[in-house]
Amino acid sequence: MRYYRIIFALLILFSTLIIACKFWRKGVIPTFLIDLPVLMLFGVLFAIFTKSEGGNLMVFKSPYFWHGVLFSTIFNVAVVYAIVYYPDWMWMYFLEQSRNSLVELVYLFIFLYYLPYVLGFYLGRMALIKGLKWWLGALLFFAGWEVWLVAHLFDRYSVIGSRNDFFEGKALSLFGPENPIGPVMNSSLGVLAVYFIVLVIFYKKRKGPLAETEL
Repeated sequence: MRYYRIIFALLILFSTLIIACKFWRKGVIPTFLIDLPVLMLFGVLFAIFTKSEGGNLMVFKSPYFWHGVLFSTIFNVAVVYAIVYYPDWMWMYFLEQSRNSLVELVYLFIFLYYLPYVLGFYLGRMALIKGLKWWLGALLFFAGWEVWLVAHLFDRYSVIGSRNDFFEGKALSLFGPENPIGPVMNSSLGVLAVYFIVLVIFYKKRKGPLAETEL
């Protein structure tokens, strides 16, 4: 069973890398790849709820796996909004033509959003079986990866607008009140925070004193 989990995780990882390389050949490092470690982080994060399952329950049968899927989907609402209205920003202004076909967008969401979440959940469960320190290590690794990516592209990530706006210095600050996607991003983050807090509360009530030692 352990080898099955490892093989399945590797297949997901290789599939994700293949589709990432397909877009990487266009000569860009898109915002989509900035989001990849975030989704893996979500997977690792929600794996903590499965500690009491002991790794015996199949991942897709764990209710916490599906809670994580819903959590990721809420995050993806803001992503879809950005893709529709600010595709140049999503491609970090590298592409002259940033609009993608529906097939390409489906590929992106499958391989760079949902499969990374599945992989993160698997890795989180495997790390948790080894111990809480391993799980924390995985969490910190993906958080560090995300920080590195954002820092690497911060000059492009921190402003939003069209490609012409960016090169003419007219793009708006992502962190200012004029941020055009600010309301959507803030609403998404607010819903995510509430969802996770409520899940933790119900988890502790359901598990009782045992939950205090797990979370």
